[in-house]
Amino acid sequence: MSFLFSFHSYSQYITNVDFSVKKHTIYVSYHLNEFDNNLSNSYQTSITLVDESGAEIVSVKNDGYLKHCQKKIELSEAEFLKIRGMVKVEICSSCATVYCKILAESVFKPVNNSKYTPTEFVLDKTSLNSNSNKNTSDIDFYNIKTKNKNPNAFAVIIGNKDYQHTKKVSFALNDAQSMKNYLINMLGYSEGNIFYLENATKSSFETFFGTKENPQGKLFNNMKQGISDVFIYYSGHGAPGLNDKKGYFVPIDCDPQYVEQGGYSLDLFYNNISKLNAKSITVITDACFSGAEIFKNISPITITISNPIAVADNCVVLTSSTGTQVSSWYTEKQHGMFTYFFLKALQDKDKSDKNKDDKLSFTEIFEYVSDKTEGVPYYARSIHGVDQTPTMQGTGAENVFIEYK
Repeated sequence: MSFLFSFHSYSQYITNVDFSVKKHTIYVSYHLNEFDNNLSNSYQTSITLVDESGAEIVSVKNDGYLKHCQKKIELSEAEFLKIRGMVKVEICSSCATVYCKILAESVFKPVNNSKYTPTEFVLDKTSLNSNSNKNTSDIDFYNIKTKNKNPNAFAVIIGNKDYQHTKKVSFALNDAQSMKNYLINMLGYSEGNIFYLENATKSSFETFFGTKENPQGKLFNNMKQGISDVFIYYSGHGAPGLNDKKGYFVPIDCDPQYVEQGGYSLDLFYNNISKLNAKSITVITDACFSGAEIFKNISPITITISNPIAVADNCVVLTSSTGTQVSSWYTEKQHGMFTYFFLKALQDKDKSDKNKDDKLSFTEIFEYVSDKTEGVPYYARSIHGVDQTPTMQGTGAENVFIEYK
């Protein structure tokens, strides 16, 4: 039996600690809550691996404030064999400490944190051989400082993996979780302004984006008219209507054969969000809408979409593929191919920032993602033997998405 416990009076500031072990590499992530006003926002965090006796094996330190920290720690075989003891996550040297006892080939997730009091956590043990281990790709470990602060921005992040009537989308939750982390850590979004949905049903789509009769869903009612930037991301299945040839998001409770009844229409989606009166709207979809990935014995269908935001001011729409193409996975990275290169563009500023102004526009991101020798088209063809061509629409293509320090 293995226990995870925290102590010291400020232990409430460290939550959502997640450890995983793969070969001789340990992945650690944790969330830092806001400090009280009497504590500085400029502090050092450290992750220390110790053996059974408490002796330090290796320590990794971070400077500066990151709400969600993720670290990849590579060990020698000799060092790894000693890790049968504790992992310590510490901030401000003594303000808050979390110890976690780890075992090889396991992932531990603490739950039920209490404020101001010592807490013993329940461990959820999951095999690393499953698709459930997360944040092991190179895009999930970064140390990039940006100037972005956007407390009035709102986002809806949807990852649909576990479908009831068709095959799973293996890495959709990885995609969604990584996108959320980037919004918080690099884009300056407030976590409370991000609606994060795993395995969304049709009811969920209607709740957040509205219906034909009432377009004012939860996103409309929470954002600030004319002030909020809006970011919407979807990873999961898309499908065409077999009769109307229109595109649909496929909720996890939808039978794709009846997507015109159980899906959420792209036409309705774009029509409703065009009424948000947002400062800007960004839509990113990593999904195939041709039916090639979801229907058997049916030729792929080219859908038609009515998209009013494509011509609206300060709006941009990026999609993972076009026409009858599929949207492929980057299995080695455990992400959708398109999502991986979209986030990699934000991380790989030396290549993506073409004009070297420390600002990344959507055009620069798109050029990085769609590069025929280094981007999605090349890797989709070389790995899967398929054509995949990302697309971009909208008047906001030259808008700056991220500004680096």
